[in-house]
Amino acid sequence: MRAAGRVTVEFMGQKTEAMTGAAKLAAKLGAPVMYMSMKPDGSGGYVFSFTELCGNAADVPVQDLVEKYYRCLENDLRETPWNYLWTHKRWS
Repeated sequence: MRAAGRVTVEFMGQKTEAMTGAAKLAAKLGAPVMYMSMKPDGSGGYVFSFTELCGNAADVPVQDLVEKYYRCLENDLRETPWNYLWTHKRWS
């Protein structure tokens, strides 16, 4: 049984419950949504890059927006596995 305010997405090869609060707020505001990726630059600093997930969240189903976010997160974790945090593991 899924908790209220959550959707199920595929993440790291497993069905995973994900919270929808941020996506719902962005939809309510009609805001654009960006994914921020942070990678080390090799000299002790970081390079930040942004990927637009949508131009207006009101036009995108919450499920789709959350799935886009998790696809970006999973891609980052596969490229930089040392950034995998215990909070990313949402299953037992």
